[in-house]
Amino acid sequence: GVVNGGVTTLYGVSTANTLVAVTDTGAASTFSILATAGANTAFRGVEFAPLTAVPEPGALALLGLALLPGAALLRRRK
Repeated sequence: GVVNGGVTTLYGVSTANTLVAVTDTGAASTFSILATAGANTAFRGVEFAPLTAVPEPGALALLGLALLPGAALLRRRK
């Protein structure tokens, strides 16, 4: 599950091979279907990917700048 702004949302797989989410609103909580498994496939669980695995745009720009001098050297050798 995830807590965002004090609201808890739980994620899971139902017996109908659907990925579902439940937002905790008390006794009136209901679930919503996020995805349904295709023919001859099944969801086996839910796993969250770490948000830090996605590089920030600034980091990509710095990487590009770091590669520029090397690219210029390669052009001079030709």
